[in-house]
Amino acid sequence: MIPPSSSKRVGSNQPAAFRSTSDVTEKTEEGEPSIKRLCKDFRLLKSPSKAGLPVRCSSTGDIPVGKDCRKQISGTRAAFDAAPNLPVVPKSPTSDLPLYKVVSVMEQKGSVVLTVQSLTAPAATIRTCVLRGFWVQTSVVTGDQVVIIGSFDEQHECIIDDNHNFLILHPDTLISPTLIGGAGYCKRKALLQEMIRSETTMEMFVGTLVHDLMQRTAVAISRVARTNGGQPTESSAEILTGLLRDPRYRQDMYTLELTTEEITKIASSFLPNIEKWAWTEFRKAGLVIADIEEWIWSPRYGVKGRVDMTLSAAGRIVPLEIKTGKESWATSHTGQVLLYTLLLSEKHGQSISEGILYYTKTGGYKTINAEQQHLGALIQMRNDISNYLKRCHFLDGKAVMNLPGPINSQHACSMCSLSTTCSLFYKTVEEPRKLRVLPDDHYMHTMVREKIAHLQQLHLDYFERWMVMMYIEVQNGQKNTSVLDLWLKRDVVAEEGKPGNGVGGLRLIETRQTPNLQLCYVLTSLTPSTVALNAGDLILLREDTSAGLVVDLCTINSIEKEPTLRLELQADRFFQNPRLQNRMFRIDKYVYSASSMSGSYDGLMKIMEGDQKADRIRRLFLQKEPPRQDTKVSKQQILDAKSLLKPLSKEQQTAVVKCMMVVDYIFLDTKNCPGSSDFISTLIAILRKCNQTVLLVSSNNGTIDDILRPLKRDRSTHKILRLGPAARIHVDLKENCPESLASQGTFEEFSTAVRDAEIVATTNGTHRQPGLMHREFDVCLVNEASLMLQPSVFGFLLLAKRFIFAGDSTKKPHCRCAAAVDMGMEESLMAAMEATAVAAGSWAVI
Repeated sequence: MIPPSSSKRVGSNQPAAFRSTSDVTEKTEEGEPSIKRLCKDFRLLKSPSKAGLPVRCSSTGDIPVGKDCRKQISGTRAAFDAAPNLPVVPKSPTSDLPLYKVVSVMEQKGSVVLTVQSLTAPAATIRTCVLRGFWVQTSVVTGDQVVIIGSFDEQHECIIDDNHNFLILHPDTLISPTLIGGAGYCKRKALLQEMIRSETTMEMFVGTLVHDLMQRTAVAISRVARTNGGQPTESSAEILTGLLRDPRYRQDMYTLELTTEEITKIASSFLPNIEKWAWTEFRKAGLVIADIEEWIWSPRYGVKGRVDMTLSAAGRIVPLEIKTGKESWATSHTGQVLLYTLLLSEKHGQSISEGILYYTKTGGYKTINAEQQHLGALIQMRNDISNYLKRCHFLDGKAVMNLPGPINSQHACSMCSLSTTCSLFYKTVEEPRKLRVLPDDHYMHTMVREKIAHLQQLHLDYFERWMVMMYIEVQNGQKNTSVLDLWLKRDVVAEEGKPGNGVGGLRLIETRQTPNLQLCYVLTSLTPSTVALNAGDLILLREDTSAGLVVDLCTINSIEKEPTLRLELQADRFFQNPRLQNRMFRIDKYVYSASSMSGSYDGLMKIMEGDQKADRIRRLFLQKEPPRQDTKVSKQQILDAKSLLKPLSKEQQTAVVKCMMVVDYIFLDTKNCPGSSDFISTLIAILRKCNQTVLLVSSNNGTIDDILRPLKRDRSTHKILRLGPAARIHVDLKENCPESLASQGTFEEFSTAVRDAEIVATTNGTHRQPGLMHREFDVCLVNEASLMLQPSVFGFLLLAKRFIFAGDSTKKPHCRCAAAVDMGMEESLMAAMEATAVAAGSWAVI
């Protein structure tokens, strides 16, 4: 069973499944406990006065300690009470969230004094927070929003030190325990990974599969473990077979070019340890699975995450974190478990001081004991990351991304997947602005020579300009939206005359599993709704209470707004939590993603690489070399396309012939073509008559479907693959999406259908999709090209030999940040290349 609550090391009399094979305070090779080493990394192990660390000093001199200090603090509070320009507290309902705005920071040896103003109390309450011990290293400035976890005394003062209370900086920036734990070695890499999507790797795929396998096996065994002779209705081997039919895993297997036999052999090696653990533990009285992949969103601690497995014994909760490698007991692993104890304590309203770390490869596990100083070190790590995410450098009136300094390690940096991006950012952004000055022997200088020597100054300037523009656009977009609004406001306030993005008063009437073994919620209300939500939207499902506990992050499969509101939501998990019955819920559109530019960031990085395809893109679109065209088209091709060409106008026929002669690229200006979707559909059909495979990229799902539906009518000619979430795809094309194809037949049949698709269509969100792997298309046709940011297109161009761009030249991308617009962010690739294309005869108006 779950070990008794204790801060001491677990002894040998503990049950096997929860006995520590080693403790969190176990000595490492360096001779220091891992969590304590983390503390030292952040200069958090001792108070600055004891450790001899430098302490920030106030420009007005040090503040006296003790009673004199309190008098000065009280005087400061009185001064703020009397000040005529005291900031007005924003109107918001009373909330349990102890949210404050910092109105002054006073520093002295051994402590930092914050004067704070409540943002959730009904009156403009001014209080004092004194930081001592390692908390004086917190980089907090006037105007910051903070959450103070601790009690205030009669003098409205709260003291935060090594052993008491927490300060949460920028609580609207919710950071995952995985990122916090993984940032211990290289924060720079951890933050770059938040910005740029990584490719699916074998390690990631096996890790996800084994997590799912252990969770489902544990559920199956837990239902029969205490029954004499009881056997689960489905064995672990059968569960594995079922998982490998899941469309998600089949798509990843296609990406990694794995066979069913290969991955079955790999995953089966984990089964003995998983089964042994499950049978041993769930035979013990009272131990049950409380939840699996439990979402926790905590603005109180500024952290969000998912717990692999939440266990309960006699009502006491313990998180279980699953790892698929060998035992390492790394800080990144133990740190995750410690943060989950903190988050679950808040969510379940009980003190949770222990968590379990389990390694499926070897079956090793141990209890991780949570202590105030360990948790404080992790919160400080979280605060440090939030500062990098929230704050930026301002140079020449423009925001510049603020990244941590690079580590100096040839071994780690030479093998890092983000080494090119890291060195590019240093070379183009940090070094010229003197944001980062590195010693001559730093390995970064070697990386710059090795990774970006092939780039010209023109390329570096392009990279720097777009990195700055995209960053300030993202920052501007996040300025007026805060995830805290979900907790500070019961309803999202809609603009005048427009419906809101959230609705409450929903009742859960059904939960069921989808054919893909995922959980589906069905919710209704008794009234109609005008909420601005549609199928395919990402939403937060929360309890409709003042606490607003997050239940799931879901996708809307279907929505009916009249005569009453009815929704079907699909979650990315399978476990049905019985606690959700007989509760009221609300949903809110999730508009707080920091990855909205990830496709553009990714495309920009890809064309900076040193391969021949990236070099060609740079020459054509950055250096603006004249494009090439054939001088003639074969008579047979014209005859084959004659019936399709005949209904077109003369200008359109000429444009089609030019497209058939393209060697590099051509731009089609559709400003005079109101039915451009019909023309693009005809153009694709003609390209198929010429045996050309086509990658269609557009900015809008509806436009893609309008183009593809006429093509689908000729089933004998066109093999279509429609990429994207099934909920956003027209019903006529759902059977052509990977999710549908992967759920039918064998994996080999699915792989063949994807590999042999002649027309593949997608939005310009990201080129890292399984359906685009291992392919080189004859033509990439970029529709609505005038509406796309330049870097968002590049990743798709790398997948084709020739390029056709179609769009209305009078339109442009929409950017909200005036500074980004001034720098040229609204200049599409179509606008940037117009003069070059016209001069080369590669521009046609239709």
